[in-house]
Amino acid sequence: MHDQIMIDYASQFSAPTIASFRRTIGMHEYGHHINIIDYDPSGGEDYCDNIYCCMHEAYIAAGYNVNEAPWYCAHHWSLNFFPGW
Repeated sequence: MHDQIMIDYASQFSAPTIASFRRTIGMHEYGHHINIIDYDPSGGEDYCDNIYCCMHEAYIAAGYNVNEAPWYCAHHWSLNFFPGW
């Protein structure tokens, strides 16, 4: 994970720590791994509308869902197919 980018963003916000960024980004990427994503008609990722879900597209830039305990919204959690398991 790109610690310098997280350090730069963390300096813009008062609450998130580097550990919070790591947790949120890790959960976002794990969401891709377990395929709890929606796709738009062109096949690209359709990010979550809930700004607090860690599958939201602006999770770093806006800093909304960067916190000590990141979570998936009910919609994304309902997509947990766990392919191949």
